[in-house]
Amino acid sequence: MAIAELPSLDAGEHLLREEVRYAQEHDLQTLSVYSPRHSRVVAGDVSDSIATSSKIWIIYIHGGAWRDPLVTSSSFVPTINRLLSSSIKSKIASFVSINYRLSAHSSFPQDSSSVPKHTYRNAKHPDHLQDICSALSYLQSKYSIEDQYMLVGHSCGATLALQVLRGEEYARSCGISCESLKFKLPQYFLGAAGIYNLRLLRDTHPHPAYNEFLTEAFGGDEKAWDEVSPARFPYFMGIGGKKKVLAFATSPDDELVDEIQIDVMVKSVQGVADGVVLAERIPFQSLIGGGYLNTFFRRLTIAQVGLYSV
Repeated sequence: MAIAELPSLDAGEHLLREEVRYAQEHDLQTLSVYSPRHSRVVAGDVSDSIATSSKIWIIYIHGGAWRDPLVTSSSFVPTINRLLSSSIKSKIASFVSINYRLSAHSSFPQDSSSVPKHTYRNAKHPDHLQDICSALSYLQSKYSIEDQYMLVGHSCGATLALQVLRGEEYARSCGISCESLKFKLPQYFLGAAGIYNLRLLRDTHPHPAYNEFLTEAFGGDEKAWDEVSPARFPYFMGIGGKKKVLAFATSPDDELVDEIQIDVMVKSVQGVADGVVLAERIPFQSLIGGGYLNTFFRRLTIAQVGLYSV
């Protein structure tokens, strides 16, 4: 594990960045923990003040169509910096950003005969989900986060987050090991420009790249695409109860993931969730710059969830 000092955009504000391996099979099975210098949040040394406080963890799953090697856990840093300069930073315990195994990408080819297995990108479902569950189990074991966290996903990261929220029975049906399911489901979920219906995404985007990345990640059987599409899930184990909050952000200016994705997802989840469901259309620059998180923290107050006063 390596700990490095990460300067924030805020003058005088610094974070400690800890790089952790949550599994040993692949080089991408890592996560980054960003914590205030004074918090003592270090693996194997859970601070009582953190573990028992009302603060929440923000845990991020990056996008990149399940395959883009240029999109990593570091893509969350601009959002972290933005939140640290806002009034809600006192409500946040720490930030986590998860890397996971990636599928093949035609623009970044690898030769399987020469590339070591631990760096070769050829993940297929449920490999991506397996890694997210393993990472959450690691965080539960090392930091005792319980359910006091917001699971944030961008693009396919939102798909993965909602697959987690489908619950343990679904995960086990996908082949996720029991050892990777030793965590509690989150109190809060936020999807930004999420992919919620895979077949619909392909049908509304004729460019062959869409069919290509979906096939690389999930195979060519489109019925299998439907089975992993959150908007088609009949229920979610992780979103019942009045204290649960699901939030969805999209932008009318987003050319990669269109607004219909949030429409079908919100319609679906409103039929199975008895918690608070929020949906917001925001400017594209706010979406890619992390402003969506600040927006939704404030919306939680309006919804009278009770955790925030900002």
